[in-house]
Amino acid sequence: MPIVKRPDIPLTLKDLIDSGWREIVVPVIEDGYTFAWQPLSRGAESAFEAGNEGKSRALWALADAVSMMLSPRSQASPFGASFQTSEGRSAIPSDFSAEELDVLGQFVAHVDEPWLRARLADLVWFQQRPRKGDMLLTAVDAYRLMPLTRELWLAGSEDAWRRGLSLARMAGQGASTASQEMEAALLRVLDDDDADPRFKLSVAQLVLETGFAETRQLSIAEDLVEMGMRAGAAGDGFLARDAFSLARHFFKRQRNEIRRADMGAAIAESWVADAKAKIAGDAPGNTVAASFFENAIQAFRTVPRSERVRLNTEARLREVQVQLGEAGARAVSEMGTVTSSSIDITDLINQSRSAVSGKDALEALKAFALLYVGPDVVKLRAETQANRRKFVLSRLFGTTSLSPDGRVIARQSAGNLSGEDSEDQLLASMIRDHQITVGLVIQGQMLPAIDVLRAEHNFTLLDFVNLAAACPLIPPGREYQVGKALLAGLNGDFDIALHLLSPQVENLVRYHLKQAGILTTRVDKEGIENEIGLSSLMDLPDVDEVLSANVAFEIRAMFCNPHGPNLRNDVAHGLVDDGQANSLPSAYVWWMMLRLVFVFWWNSMRTATQAGSNDAAEETQSNQQDEQLPDKS
Repeated sequence: MPIVKRPDIPLTLKDLIDSGWREIVVPVIEDGYTFAWQPLSRGAESAFEAGNEGKSRALWALADAVSMMLSPRSQASPFGASFQTSEGRSAIPSDFSAEELDVLGQFVAHVDEPWLRARLADLVWFQQRPRKGDMLLTAVDAYRLMPLTRELWLAGSEDAWRRGLSLARMAGQGASTASQEMEAALLRVLDDDDADPRFKLSVAQLVLETGFAETRQLSIAEDLVEMGMRAGAAGDGFLARDAFSLARHFFKRQRNEIRRADMGAAIAESWVADAKAKIAGDAPGNTVAASFFENAIQAFRTVPRSERVRLNTEARLREVQVQLGEAGARAVSEMGTVTSSSIDITDLINQSRSAVSGKDALEALKAFALLYVGPDVVKLRAETQANRRKFVLSRLFGTTSLSPDGRVIARQSAGNLSGEDSEDQLLASMIRDHQITVGLVIQGQMLPAIDVLRAEHNFTLLDFVNLAAACPLIPPGREYQVGKALLAGLNGDFDIALHLLSPQVENLVRYHLKQAGILTTRVDKEGIENEIGLSSLMDLPDVDEVLSANVAFEIRAMFCNPHGPNLRNDVAHGLVDDGQANSLPSAYVWWMMLRLVFVFWWNSMRTATQAGSNDAAEETQSNQQDEQLPDKS
């Protein structure tokens, strides 16, 4: 339920001091802010029931403060509501009055617990006008007291340190000592041979993104290379690639192109090693191995041409391409099909809700993403052809598509009784058939299930940014935009998700085509080289091979064909009105991207964590999608 405050009861410093906050907060808050919200709110309710309104008011104010979700990468909106329902939402900074902020600012001096002290000082500094520099420095000093341990890092200490570093930069010389001490503390973690490798990777990522420890960045990169080599030797290819990939970013920052190229080759060889291990296991998985070989090829292609002779890249590319072909041929025998009986929409709704209910967050998201595995273009083509042959009269008449404002945007010519449909006629019919499926999927599956998902789980922006960053589908440097779009859609803001995802889908297509060595530009008569648009990209002859036929069809059907929603064109030209922005197609493209991102990530993580298992049902679902794009590295 949303937090309910008592605005008719004044907040006082005395009530805050006497509220018993320490006994409530200290036992739980080091596990993260959200762990303190419930006991504080329960304490507020109990105090109110006991007639102690002042204590209740004080505890509600603290509960509101700690309930907010911290988004440290956002300077404009670092604090947001942690949840929102049809009945309301949890607190945001603007909920606090000027009087409340003044009292909370006075209370900060009485709080020696770093988590709470940091939150209150940061909130007061961010929201109060005029801003007070002492609150900024107090927040920095409190944030840097957060323990640097793996367990607390995952519980929120990472966000706290990121926010603290950001505030320290804002404070400038006033926080120079604090900045130096924070940098030193992060470097101690990186120098600790006994620290968890994943923890060290995350700390190194923070150092890279914030630009701290500039003089140590080359040595950090080399340490990451050693970590990757050790992980690879131990059979942990995913850790190895993560370490090599992060090292590559450090080398890029330092403009060391030779070592950066080395990392591309190292990532590729790591994929090759994992593919060979998958084939040689007790339960060979040639389908997964083929995708790993494909990832290796894409990684080899990231090696600059100037370095390919030194690294023997061209020869290795040819060898791996042969291995890919062999694994693909063996993978055919591993594939199967999944069939289900027909159900009406009521059953479909109930099944969709049940599929995501009562699961932990990861399993619920997995179930949600795989409610519908996407179109099988071969099957859809055959069904569309059969229907057009069966319903003969429909072929005698052409069709005209109009935009919402009455413009003719597409025409499909009439067919004849004896001849076959042209490719354009067939594609237009397939896209229209797919739109029927879109309506059924969104209304019968996605919308009912998303209500359950939101009610039972609290996904954060960081969750989706990390998911996008770990997904080989998403090009480097686009993780935050994609993650933000995925969270927006989960919150029901399909208009925001649509406008964020449309250009990212185009970039995704362009990125993977370039990685495959396909030219995505044209030179005009003046000699100016321009990138071509999504519709033209999707017309390139190799796009189905690079993206897979299923993914390519889905992108054409939703984004760049006038017989469908044509969303990329409408978004790019400002033609989307409020109704279209929150329409069924808008909801579908958000969910489509969530499915693609999750499937790629899940396939990789499942292989890493469940090596040797043979979960036939899940593997069949993944195989059906044929969505193994190149790794983003």
